[in-house]
Amino acid sequence: KGLAPIRVAVVNAAQKVVLETLRDAGDLGLIEPTLIGDSSVIRDLAASVGLRVSSDHVIEATSDASAAAAAVKLVRDQKADVLMKGQIHTDVLMHAILASDHGLRLPGRRVSHVFLCDIPSYSKLLFITDAAINIAPDVNAKAQILQNAIELCHLLGIENPLVAALSAAETVNPAIPSTIDAACLTL
Repeated sequence: KGLAPIRVAVVNAAQKVVLETLRDAGDLGLIEPTLIGDSSVIRDLAASVGLRVSSDHVIEATSDASAAAAAVKLVRDQKADVLMKGQIHTDVLMHAILASDHGLRLPGRRVSHVFLCDIPSYSKLLFITDAAINIAPDVNAKAQILQNAIELCHLLGIENPLVAALSAAETVNPAIPSTIDAACLTL
């Protein structure tokens, strides 16, 4: 809460739960959303959940691909800080993000995903990575994914995040490669 609001480009924002989340985050001063998609549907749904949106923060897009491209462009042009997935298939969004000529992928960097959870019964934020992009990463990929998550923590003001590498067992077992990977990542 001590940081400036993050400018969020929301791809296909016309979904009630997405708009309720944006309303709550906006009320806390955490975000400034730009909503992309069918503008009339977005405005109607936003009004129904009590989210006030100025007209310059709604961008019309007539397809999933154009909504994703518009959001990526906002980030590339430094008019948004992050993307948020609304009512869009992941493959369509990732196609725009990974486009070699106008996407967001940085040369030499792995793309990964982080779920950020604020659990009322837990005293800290919980980050879960990567449960959406990298299907079966090797240990080198896991190290890159971990580095991405640590850098996100740093951006959010968490200087020394605690990390747990999850596996099917809590001790190193050569029959379970993920335990070996976890041991390597702790070094």
